[in-house]
Parts: sequence; C-alpha cells; structure tokens
Amino acid sequence: VRCVQETGVHGDLAVEWLKKSIALNANAKYSNQPWSIIGRGTPRAYFELAELLENPQRFGFDQAYQNLQEGQKYYQDGKEHLKQYGSLGPYSIMESMYVNVFEKKFCFKRKDEDIGNIKDLCEYGRSLDDEKHAPLYLFQALSYHLLSDKTMVNFETATDCYQAGLIAYFKLGGGHNWVGECLTKCMSPLIYDCTSEGFPSECGQLQTCLLYTSPSPRDS
Repeated sequence: VRCVQETGVHGDLAVEWLKKSIALNANAKYSNQPWSIIGRGTPRAYFELAELLENPQRFGFDQAYQNLQEGQKYYQDGKEHLKQYGSLGPYSIMESMYVNVFEKKFCFKRKDEDIGNIKDLCEYGRSLDDEKHAPLYLFQALSYHLLSDKTMVNFETATDCYQAGLIAYFKLGGGHNWVGECLTKCMSPLIYDCTSEGFPSECGQLQTCLLYTSPSPRDS
C-alpha cells in the first residue's frame, strides 16, 4: 500500500491484491517462522486493507476509496484471524507494521493517530495469553513514549506500561533476552531525565517515585 504510486489504477490494484492475500488465508500456525508469515501475509493484509479503506487519503489515494464500515469490518476480521496465534498474532503485527523497538521509533509513516489501534491490539494480544505480555507492554509503552504530544498523561501511560512489561518479564524468569534489554533501554531515559525525551520538567516528581518503585527480579 505504501509503495505504489498514488493513482486510481494503483489504488484499485492495492485493494485487489490485499483482498487476494486475505482470500489465500495463509496459515502460519505450523510454520517454523510464524511471525514472518503473520507480519507479511494474510494476517497483515486485513489491517493494511482496513487502513486504506478507512483513510485512503493518508496513503495518497482518492477519497472515493473510503468505506469506513467495510474498513472496520476488515479490522475486526483481522483480530479474529489473529486469535488462533495467541499473543504472537498482535505481537507480529506490532513488529511489522507499527513500532520498531530496536531503533526506538515508529515504523514507516506511522503517526500519532495510530495510537488507538496500537493500544487496542496490544490489549487484545494480552487477553489471548496468560503469560507472554512483556513484548506487548513494550510496544505499547514505546508508542506513548514516541507520541509528539509530550504530556504528563502520555508520560505516565508510557512508564506504567514499561513497568508492567518488566513485571511480566520477571514473572517468566527474566534472563538475558531482547525484551528485557529493550524495556530497560527505552525506560531508563524517562526515569533518569525525562526532559531529554521531550517531556516537561513537571514529570520530575513522578520520576523520583519511579526510581524507587521500578521492579527488580526480587519483586517477581
């Protein structure tokens, strides 16, 4: 969707091929790399098509492509499709479409307006799995961290999610892996110097509290 030229012809092709991808119903359940199939195949197509239909002008297409009802249906159908993969489904969509945790930035052309879908998919993923919550908290925390509106509310939401992610991480035994490293790396600047991340100095008092309440392996 983001690579085609913004013309009516290419808009038709984008819709056509996304619908074909959905019709293929590629299943990643028995693949040795399920996250790759989820993030690049049928599951992702649901969400790409939903976005195109809900806001075609965002991708340079004519407003005539807009169909809010159909777009919302594809979004809900996409969530239903992800259910079979547990938390791995929303995790793979987050990783491929929305947030790059290793580079600490949104994925290609993501904007503040995506925060609603990010929050919804992260919460949905956590509802599908009793244990593997840490990566989804990380995606959600970093999203609020990256928002251009550096308010106290967004600061609190980001730090709350980082802390919840660390607690979930330690509950599974901690250990040396990318989730724990990224949670710590992304959260530390907020705790020690929130102004360096663009947040107001008023967050400083909350920072002090966080320094004394951040979870450690003993808290698990």
